[in-house]
Amino acid sequence: GIEAYDLTDSKNPQRLWDLKYENNNYFVNARLTKGKLYLVLNSYLDQNLPCPIRPVLYNQKALEIPCTDIYRPSDIGSSNLTNILKLD
Repeated sequence: GIEAYDLTDSKNPQRLWDLKYENNNYFVNARLTKGKLYLVLNSYLDQNLPCPIRPVLYNQKALEIPCTDIYRPSDIGSSNLTNILKLD
């Protein structure tokens, strides 16, 4: 997972948030751009319950991506799924 800390007082860092990968998701890459963290995660699609997708826990709360926000090609040749998340 990933944790963010406020290091204003380096002797007493304060945790701002944490993120844990869920449901067979694993880290691929990340970028911090203009104060926003972009994560690329991969997972294996559950053919029995393809959506909603719950890729991570953010501060112990499940981030849920509804079916209407998921692009699925009509001919899926793989059960591998790529998630791109933006965190403010």
